[in-house]
Amino acid sequence: MINVDNISYSYSAGRDVLKNVSFKINGGDIVSILGPNGCGKSTLMKIMMGLIKPKSGKVEIDGRSVHAMNRAEAARVLCYVPQNHISVFPYLVRDVVLMGTSAGKMWSSYGKHDFLQAEESLEALKISHLADRAYSALSGGERQLVLVARAIAQKSKIFFIDEPVSGLDYGNQYRLMDQILELSKNKLTFIITTHHPDHVFYLSGRAVLMKNGSVLKCGSVEEAVTSESLYELYGRYIKKCGLAS
Repeated sequence: MINVDNISYSYSAGRDVLKNVSFKINGGDIVSILGPNGCGKSTLMKIMMGLIKPKSGKVEIDGRSVHAMNRAEAARVLCYVPQNHISVFPYLVRDVVLMGTSAGKMWSSYGKHDFLQAEESLEALKISHLADRAYSALSGGERQLVLVARAIAQKSKIFFIDEPVSGLDYGNQYRLMDQILELSKNKLTFIITTHHPDHVFYLSGRAVLMKNGSVLKCGSVEEAVTSESLYELYGRYIKKCGLAS
């Protein structure tokens, strides 16, 4: 259970990025945080992960404040896939994914099981052919898939994914979403920020609609993502297939 309770946040005096945001997430949920650019989605995600502290309110995972966890404890529970990431060092893709197996461990060395875990994560996303390429030489979309594979190798229970389809071509967008659906069957929880209503419908699950730093609607996708709510978010009606009318 993740409890987001009355979260508010400001980057500068007089400008509230988040205002009294509250909702709950159950284990195994796929939750899409949907809203236009600048509505506070990424900031909310960082607060939920304990990366930044809110102005007021709290975030609890299984009854414990996320901000009370140290890095090792947090790594055993949650993992993060950023929207954009560029490595300074030319690590091989296999090594980048392998790093996920050491999350939360101190002075860890890799064993046979870790290498197998990394290979399985690459295979799950059908990117084993990238294993011996330099991560820094990949396209933005390829790097995104590698980061998701690293998160899978981390074996955490909660995945935070910021704009997961950024830079991915059409086929890889749905390949990634299919993998999310498959992983969720194992009671893994996914919190995803997006501004693609059609992807929210595809993933189903639950949705949190945000506008100007506040929750507009929260509930099942069928309840929360309606023509009326999408019109309020984007100023136009959008059919369930994702095509504007």
